[in-house]
Amino acid sequence: MSENLDFLHNALKYLGFGEHTQLNQDLEDHVTQGRQSFELETEAHFDSETVLSARLFFRRSKDLNDPRYFLNKYEAHLQYPGKAEMDVVKMFYIESSCRGVTFKQAFNLMQGRYVQRKIVDQNGEKHDRWLHLEPLIKGQDGYRYLRHIKLHFDLDKALERYPIRELNSPEARDWICQSLRRGNLHPVTFVHESGKIESRLLYANPENGVISNVSAATSARPKKGKTFPITELPEIEHPSGDPIRESTLEEEPAPARKRAHL
Repeated sequence: MSENLDFLHNALKYLGFGEHTQLNQDLEDHVTQGRQSFELETEAHFDSETVLSARLFFRRSKDLNDPRYFLNKYEAHLQYPGKAEMDVVKMFYIESSCRGVTFKQAFNLMQGRYVQRKIVDQNGEKHDRWLHLEPLIKGQDGYRYLRHIKLHFDLDKALERYPIRELNSPEARDWICQSLRRGNLHPVTFVHESGKIESRLLYANPENGVISNVSAATSARPKKGKTFPITELPEIEHPSGDPIRESTLEEEPAPARKRAHL
């Protein structure tokens, strides 16, 4: 049981749910109860305008002789207090109980940004794919359709169109690219020819082949308070470096319903 708990704690860590939190304690309490399945809830604040909650689904092995538990999926709910019409709910599926879209990546996708993941297709070949959550299309599971886009987008080249001070440092340039691949709004400093210095936020827009930017003043700082610490993890979250499989993503949108003719 101790080995299984270590495995589940690592799954929470590399899926971006933190370490040594109340969620970890709740997990241990439920595993010791020995039920066939259980659900846990947690939440985080990645900005001052929203609350991202998650309901995690754990299930015991179907083998009656196997006492291990696995984390199969989690349902994320991005809430805009006072603006319920903007809320987004999405189920994210997990491969082998530890590989999938991380909690922070889920937040970025649900805010409408693109996230790049390494995936293995049905032929066993590895590819970089940009993921995007479609606002108007439902997947087979009834949630918003998670589209994976097969295109090459040169982030480094796209950055050159802007007078970004941080690009003078190779390390900072690399960090910006990694952050944009995760779907983050990344802060940078524009230094214009006129001498004007301006704080901006960048985000990747691969389908248009550009990196978009907005004023840093339009996005508030992360909220402090009742939240757990979020660890910035490398682009490939799992320590083995394995990409996720395409089967963990929705492959087809739900068929459109035809209106009956009366």
